[in-house]
Amino acid sequence: MNRKVRKPRSEAIMWGRVRYNTGKPCKRGHNVERYTTNGACVQCVQDAAIKQQEDIAQAVREGSPKAAKMIRDAYSEKIRGEGGPWNAEQAVRAGLTWFAATDFLPCGHSTFKLDGVTCNKCGLVYDKEALDLLS
Repeated sequence: MNRKVRKPRSEAIMWGRVRYNTGKPCKRGHNVERYTTNGACVQCVQDAAIKQQEDIAQAVREGSPKAAKMIRDAYSEKIRGEGGPWNAEQAVRAGLTWFAATDFLPCGHSTFKLDGVTCNKCGLVYDKEALDLLS
């Protein structure tokens, strides 16, 4: 009997889907969808993002912005490859609605909305001149 082997990821890419389901658990046991871009488990990516935010918040609470920046950079390399986007133009080209700040904002987060003055995570709006003084 000649059965056609189904390839969910290639089908999802063909149909323009963002996620797909293999029906098999990831290496950490999550039986959830995966991203078509890299095959990563959605739950694993969410867990890594939560851990990153917790680690960064802890470093900021301890008054160590350099340590927090090192943590952010390490996670950026791990999760996004080379990191970024680092400005609004790169974000627009990538189809994103945010971009990475060059340093941490006073709220402890590190991404802006495209307007360049609003924190992407908590929505706080900063004065442009005050942000320039922080750089």
